Amino acid sequence: SSGINAEWPLRPGLAKSIGKILKELTKLKRNESLIPWKQSIINHFWFSCRNSAGDPQKLIQTFHSFLLHISNSHKWTTGTFSKMRGENLFPNFSQVVKCAHGKLQKIQLRRGAWIDRKSETFSELFDKITNKQLSEDMMHCSEFLHTGSIENYHNVRLKYLPKRIAFSRETTAIRSMIAIIETNRNIPTTTSSLQEPKMYVRYSKASAKWILRKESKKKDYTYRGEILSKIEAHFFNGTFEFADMTEYVP
Repeated sequence: SSGINAEWPLRPGLAKSIGKILKELTKLKRNESLIPWKQSIINHFWFSCRNSAGDPQKLIQTFHSFLLHISNSHKWTTGTFSKMRGENLFPNFSQVVKCAHGKLQKIQLRRGAWIDRKSETFSELFDKITNKQLSEDMMHCSEFLHTGSIENYHNVRLKYLPKRIAFSRETTAIRSMIAIIETNRNIPTTTSSLQEPKMYVRYSKASAKWILRKESKKKDYTYRGEILSKIEAHFFNGTFEFADMTEYVP
C-alpha cells in the first residue's frame, strides 16, 4: 500500500537453496532423471533474474517455466498447472507462455532427458520449487542488484594494497586512487556489453564434464603511460610539485 518495493541484492544463498532442493531430490534413485537438469535449473534462476526487467512477476514466471521445458513443453496457456497447484499462488503464467529458446531440432527433442509430468519425480520437484516462501523470496531479485562492481574494485585494490604489507596513509591514498582509475577504465561500455561474448569450452575435473566459459578480455593499462607522460611534462616544464595530500590523509 505504501508503494515501496523491498528489493534484495542477488545472493548466492537463493541459488544454493535451489541446489539443496535438487540435491535432496536426486539422492533418491527414483529421481535420478533429474540429475542432468540440476545445473541447468540453477543457471535458469540467474537467467530469470537478469532478464526480468524489474518485473517480479516476469522473473518468477520465467523461472517456473523450466517445469514445462523439462517435460518437453515449450509453449503453453495461461491456465497451465492450475489444477496441479490447487489453491497455491504459484506457478501462475499470466505473462510468460513460451520458452525463451528458439525452435529445437528433431535430434534435441529425441535425445532430451525429458521428465514425465505425471511422474512422482515431477510431482515432488513441482511441490518443492513452487514453494510460496521460496517463490516470494525470488521475486525480490527482479532488479538484478548485485555487488559485483564493488567486489571487482576491492579485488583490484588488493593488488595494489595487499593486506600482508603495511603502507603509510599517503601511499594508501595514492594506491587506492590507482585502483579506482584502473577499475573505471575497465568498466564495460554499453556497446561492448551488447556484443556477443566470445566463448570457449573447458573440461572441469570437479564436475567431470565439458563446460562453456566466457573469454575474458585483456585489461586496459594505458592509463599508466598517460600518468607518466603527464609527470614528465610537468617535470620538464618546471611545473612539477608534490600534491597536497591533506584532503585525503587526516
